[in-house]
Amino acid sequence: MNYLLTAVKMKESYKKRYAINKALHGFKLLQADCPNSASVAERLNAGLEEFLNDLEPNAGGWLIISPDNLEFTLPPVVDGISEDSIYGVFGARVVTNMRRKKFIEYTGRLEAAHNYMHSPSQLLEFCCTYGGNFHEGAKVDVLGLHCLLVHSSLLIRHKLRFDEALKTSCIAEDFCLQAAKHGIASRVMTQTCRLHIDSQSKAQSQESLDDYVYYAQKHLAAAPDSAQKGNVPPCTVEPLHPLPGSVLESVAGIILPQEGEWKTRLGIYHSRIVSDNFNSAAVLAAEMMRPNSKILDIGAAFGDNGKYLKDKLNATMWGLEYDRFSLNYAAGQGIYVDLFHDNLETMSISDYSAYYRFFSHIFIGDVLEHLRDPKATLIQCSELLEPGGSFVISLPNAAHAFVSLNLLAGDFEYSANGILDSTHLRFFTAKSQAKLYAECGLCVKKSTAAFMIPGEYKNWSLTGELPEDFYYYVLENRHALSMQYICELEKSDLNTEQLTTHNRAMLDQAPENNPRGWQLKQDAYETLIDMIKEHKRNHPAS
Repeated sequence: MNYLLTAVKMKESYKKRYAINKALHGFKLLQADCPNSASVAERLNAGLEEFLNDLEPNAGGWLIISPDNLEFTLPPVVDGISEDSIYGVFGARVVTNMRRKKFIEYTGRLEAAHNYMHSPSQLLEFCCTYGGNFHEGAKVDVLGLHCLLVHSSLLIRHKLRFDEALKTSCIAEDFCLQAAKHGIASRVMTQTCRLHIDSQSKAQSQESLDDYVYYAQKHLAAAPDSAQKGNVPPCTVEPLHPLPGSVLESVAGIILPQEGEWKTRLGIYHSRIVSDNFNSAAVLAAEMMRPNSKILDIGAAFGDNGKYLKDKLNATMWGLEYDRFSLNYAAGQGIYVDLFHDNLETMSISDYSAYYRFFSHIFIGDVLEHLRDPKATLIQCSELLEPGGSFVISLPNAAHAFVSLNLLAGDFEYSANGILDSTHLRFFTAKSQAKLYAECGLCVKKSTAAFMIPGEYKNWSLTGELPEDFYYYVLENRHALSMQYICELEKSDLNTEQLTTHNRAMLDQAPENNPRGWQLKQDAYETLIDMIKEHKRNHPAS
């Protein structure tokens, strides 16, 4: 016998989508019998207990645990799958990007009903097909949508239950991470169904945000004792790509793998820094700073750069960050003398009068591209540099071959990471950032570049639609393979025109100043050239 358990909130909707749904013929329908005030997790747990208590000895079967806003349009598939895994229609997995940092890729499918944009005030139905590599039984880190297919033997053997501290969001994701501790894999599978989305109230949105905070703290290895509902710092953790209708509670929002590497809604990365990676902005930046110096880390995030600079240079560190959750995490690492919670777009330098002419270096790593007015930020923060002090800044290169060649083919797609990160507001080339620095009265003292070869990492490949000579023309220029420029800058009395000329000359040398980084990419570069030649042989007319 197969079963379907639903936490019912809307009885009329349940009747239509479940009770009289012919696609569920052959499934025994179960409802949790508990007070209307109970949360979804409480209702589901009550239903699980009732389900297991009613099972006859040595009996068993598949149980679909479903929200009441999911409608099966064809009979659910339960045949031929392993009883040792959990299955769902929609999930998420962690993917490593070109900087060995991790972001979230959604995978799975829901059937489209009609265009939700035409009926924003009604129940919304939409199609989800995130993740290009979806296939039956694909393993994911977590499943979402509260729709899980689990065999009764797993529930009995491992006493799997839902965390009742979660009210709205992350319920299924948390269930999967708990199951993973028992070696139980989560997998996506094809089920033909539609998801009906109701508009969220303000209270529901706050509950959702509270759940993300709790879920993050619970699974963050560095802070296991802080996972008490109502006793965690404010946080802005949300899904990387909220689905249409702001249904934050309906997706696998954040996953915290054991390494603790993930990305928040605000585009803040968390990763380890390897000292022999000469294509790491932090590694290259450290070589431009003096040992035993006082460093302000702007955009401190989780403190990864700060920790590396402190350990490498025996530096005394201060940090500034506008995402409070990241700030609280960084504070717990014991890296910084002090951490400032501020927004670079609205900060007043007068609030930092105690630090006028104080810092040896100000490190701004991949931050300026996220600002509406980076010039104003640099001018303000220059007041905090001691005489002889310097900025060390990394900025992505918008003229990278991946961008320029795909643009020639008509493609300019934002992504979850890298040069075309969806949170970037400004784009810079070597020339335009040289001018930016000059307009701020800053002189480039040292310059270098970090390299990335197109096709080296997933989602960073080149279009195959262009003539072969186009590729060679672009790729022969080392600047086109520079993913980031890293510069040390000091204040100067030269005029803007003089500084622009000087800064351009210094940035023009940047790629040649990192032979160790280029050596690390040499094999990937030669592989790319071979791929272009192979494509030409296979498509002689292109």
